[in-house]
Amino acid sequence: MFGMGRVGTGAYDKMRALHGDTVIGIDFGSEQVRAHQAQGRNVIHGDPSDADFWEKVDRNHQINLVMLALPNLVASLDALEQLRNIGFEGRIAATAKFPDEEEALRRNGATSVFNIYREAGTGFADHTETPDSYFEANAPHC
Repeated sequence: MFGMGRVGTGAYDKMRALHGDTVIGIDFGSEQVRAHQAQGRNVIHGDPSDADFWEKVDRNHQINLVMLALPNLVASLDALEQLRNIGFEGRIAATAKFPDEEEALRRNGATSVFNIYREAGTGFADHTETPDSYFEANAPHC
């Protein structure tokens, strides 16, 4: 999981629950990395747009999925370029904020793109329409 902000952390936690210790978080903020490590997350320091970072990745790696939850389109496109440069053949999921970003990410190698604003709106509506949410809203308050 590249990018351990709010979206990346939520995705990391879910993937860790599903896949255990095989999940690794990577962030370029040293303080962010230390904070995640203090909370028990397996997070290391790294910049996915930096060729030096990728040179350290073992060519015989077992990585089959990379998730990009980076702060902007340029950072994600840079990471996709580095993944192409090392010949990464696994799946690449990326986050987008706008529809034009979705297309740019796909053109540059993302196999799956998640529009965080569209999906958050859909999730919010789904959450609101669940029976539990209705009962919570209508429960007596003490």
